[in-house]
Amino acid sequence: RRVRGAQEAGEIDAAEDPELLAFELDAYMKMGNSVAVLHGGRDGLERARRAIRHRLERARTVPAS
Repeated sequence: RRVRGAQEAGEIDAAEDPELLAFELDAYMKMGNSVAVLHGGRDGLERARRAIRHRLERARTVPAS
């Protein structure tokens, strides 16, 4: 629902599949948590943050110039 809301607000490109984007973001969070739990440290969580940030950057709408 949040991805669709962001699309309706013009923040995420309408061409993005909202279910797939939500799945990808959830997968990054789960993998980051798994790495943190299994290996300790914060590397997994930091990688997840970077991956999520990168994915959202690719999904956002391009501002009109």
